[in-house]
Amino acid sequence: MTDLPLLDDNSFLASDMSPFVVHFTKQAQSISASDVCRMILDQQVLLAGNSFGTGKEHPCCPKSVCFSEVPPKESTRISSRSKGQYGLGFHKEFIVERGGGQILYAYKDTPHSKAFKEMVDAATGDPNDPIWGIAPFVDRPSWHRSMFGDVKYFFEWEREWRHVGDLKFLETDISFLILPEDEHSTLRSYFSAELRSQDLPRYLSLPFICQSWDDSTVKETLRQGNVKSWYSSI
Repeated sequence: MTDLPLLDDNSFLASDMSPFVVHFTKQAQSISASDVCRMILDQQVLLAGNSFGTGKEHPCCPKSVCFSEVPPKESTRISSRSKGQYGLGFHKEFIVERGGGQILYAYKDTPHSKAFKEMVDAATGDPNDPIWGIAPFVDRPSWHRSMFGDVKYFFEWEREWRHVGDLKFLETDISFLILPEDEHSTLRSYFSAELRSQDLPRYLSLPFICQSWDDSTVKETLRQGNVKSWYSSI
């Protein structure tokens, strides 16, 4: 792990800060959210399915994986907006070391937003332009016109992070899982099944938490799971 200023313990003394980011999973067509979560854990990869940020409508804009840095105890505000009740928690430093990070907000029609949009539009057709290394990390909150009329897009409350491209991980890279409490034992049985292929990860020491738990229960579960010393501040 890299010793980054971002990860200084003092950064997480405020109750609205967390050393973690969470990728939430939800139902995909006929596949349940629970099964999607299992597939991700078995395959050990988060697939970048869509383009985000300024220029997302351009073919050159790379696809990304999204996360939220909202503390686990407050994650219901994310899942309640159709993000799902299942999530994979990672330390921020894991994401930063792999080129990901927190997104920026440039409100539409501000001078800096207009300037950035002009640079993105000028790079259309040139996938090698360096602007595409930044564009996925800059959102432009505002009312936007669409075929369905004006659409309100103000999602700063998601406290979003992104990683450009697919994100591969190992069993030891995950800090915790979020899922309904009544499914904890079922998932542990799934990981510990004797017939489970030896090539698949088992996650048997991974802490499971539930969004309905109170703050003290979440902290104690992470403490018992030996999740890095920052658990005292989440």
